[in-house]
Amino acid sequence: IIVVGGGYAGVLAANRLVGRVPSSTEVRLISPGDAFVNRIRLHETAARGTDARLPIRSLLHGDVVHDDGKLVSLDAKASSLVVERPGGREHLGYGQAILALGSTPSAAFGRAEHDAVSTHGAAMRFHTRLSALPAGAHVVVIGGGLTAIELVTEVAEARPDLRTTLIAYRLLPDADLAARRSLFESFTALGVTVIEGQRAETLSGGVGLDDGRTLDADLCAVCDGFHSAPIGRELGLPTSRDGRIRVDSALRVEGFANLFAV
Repeated sequence: IIVVGGGYAGVLAANRLVGRVPSSTEVRLISPGDAFVNRIRLHETAARGTDARLPIRSLLHGDVVHDDGKLVSLDAKASSLVVERPGGREHLGYGQAILALGSTPSAAFGRAEHDAVSTHGAAMRFHTRLSALPAGAHVVVIGGGLTAIELVTEVAEARPDLRTTLIAYRLLPDADLAARRSLFESFTALGVTVIEGQRAETLSGGVGLDDGRTLDADLCAVCDGFHSAPIGRELGLPTSRDGRIRVDSALRVEGFANLFAV
């Protein structure tokens, strides 16, 4: 059984398979490098420079084989795939395969100059730029979800000498009043300015708002979410309009009994 992808879903899938399959069945996890990136801690990396990576081997069951490689192509009809390794490419056959390919930042989020938390490298680049800002500089975070909230508050705590602003059209729309009250109390205590009800676009050296205002910004992060990784479509698998791989109720890829996607 081959699991492709070394994020949360892939690691959990590989670990849970061990002990539930015959001892003669090999469980192999394919992911590039030897590190697991704890993505939900990347806002701390961006603000403080902490390392959100862990040795992936330390998280895997001892019977899971870790394969340092990247999926290049897949022939689902032949139950085989091609992996790119540091030493070259290799064809691998499988009895069953699980694709845990993850997500990719949206177009605006993924622009290098505004990307703070999509990858460990992006978080470190943001931290380098943040560390170079002089006192009184202005950091703007755009987004209304947990990632934006965690990033702006972490920056405000790490660099209280900076001005920090959060811009969101809708800030945590599903939160109840008590949660929002607590959240705004935290913003006030940290000196974070919140602009709600405005959509924002990044400009050269600033941010433009719906109402015509323009804010200066020495550093801007756009946290407007993630989308399905495009690799499903690139592999020729059945996908929905938004790029997600189509699966049945058991997470089998449509048309293939031994291929799953999570």
